[in-house]
Amino acid sequence: MAWQVITHAPAQLGESPFWSGSEVRLYWVDIAGRAALRSGICRSRDWGGALQCLARLPYDPAHERANDGKCDP
Repeated sequence: MAWQVITHAPAQLGESPFWSGSEVRLYWVDIAGRAALRSGICRSRDWGGALQCLARLPYDPAHERANDGKCDP
């Protein structure tokens, strides 16, 4: 089996891949490219929908950040 490029979208630091079987899509976040929230853990019921904050992180987001882009169920 050969490797296949699925996108040419650049990512500075792509992490947390997630395959959505119902959508037949692969999602990931670009941590260094500012595609993750620094201040807390949030969720959205729909892609691009309103965010609901579940928890604030206990540090100054100007100096630290979470290391991953998603949580386990």
